[in-house]
Amino acid sequence: MSGLVICLLGLALLMFVVGVAGLGSRETTVKVLLSVPRNMWLGRILAVVCLLWSAWLLKDAPLFMQVVSRFCSPVTALYVLTPIAGFLVLRYLDELLAARALGGIMLLVPTPLIVGAREVDTWWRYVILVVGYAMVIKGVVLVLSPFMLRKGCEFWNKSTARWYSMCLVALGWGVFFGALALLAGRQLS
Repeated sequence: MSGLVICLLGLALLMFVVGVAGLGSRETTVKVLLSVPRNMWLGRILAVVCLLWSAWLLKDAPLFMQVVSRFCSPVTALYVLTPIAGFLVLRYLDELLAARALGGIMLLVPTPLIVGAREVDTWWRYVILVVGYAMVIKGVVLVLSPFMLRKGCEFWNKSTARWYSMCLVALGWGVFFGALALLAGRQLS
């Protein structure tokens, strides 16, 4: 199974769980969603995941290797800079860290989508590219203005109709990502 199929199945599962949880118990889901932006431990965990994933991606980036190899070994630089960056982020960027880290993950998740879409030579790979770049834009918005996560949660929670429509949209995205995963799996096999 390719990275594209795994990533699409993960997104489908995530959207399906969000939709079902929202339809199941609105009050509990709203309480959890409103507490996410200021949750310190969730922010730290997501920030560490972002840093490790970024270091892993940089390890394979040729431009990074060329620039850093002028000064020292690139792998050594990653081993030194990743913990330093982690310490600095956890020490000085604790305000709304979970929302920022969630935005960072939304910046990183499209990488396997876009790289995997190169392997598939059909018309629907452009759909994957558009979804990937839309996730990048949303990730940039969350990193730069993390309060937008809370505002979005409050917007969807204003009325019952809005809430249930958001949950149905999440379920629809889950079905959409699942269908794309099936198409990608069929095309790649």
